[in-house]
Amino acid sequence: GDHYKWRGMRSAGIEERLITGDASDYDKYMAWAKTVPQTLGNPLYHWTHLELRRPFGITNTLFSPDTAEQIWHQCNERLETPEFTARGIMQQMNVVMAGTTD
Repeated sequence: GDHYKWRGMRSAGIEERLITGDASDYDKYMAWAKTVPQTLGNPLYHWTHLELRRPFGITNTLFSPDTAEQIWHQCNERLETPEFTARGIMQQMNVVMAGTTD
C-alpha cells in the first residue's frame, strides 16, 4: 500500500473498504482509477503515470475509470513474464537499493 495514495483516496471520498479494507485488489484498483483524475496538479497524478510508463511502457493514455480495465489487463499480461517479476523490474530500473517508509 501507499499512504500517499490512501490519503488522496480518502480526500476524494472513497470508502475505507476500497482503500485498506477487505475489497478485492481489482475493486481497490478501480477506486484508485476514480481518484487519479482528481489529483491533477498533485504529484500523485504524475507518479501514477510514471509508474505506468517506466516499467510497462504505457504512454499517451491517461489513467482513469475509462482506461483502467485495459491498463489492468495490459499490466497483468506483462507481470506474467519473467522480465516482470519484482526483481526483474528492479533490474530494468537499475535499482541498487530498495527502502520503505514502514
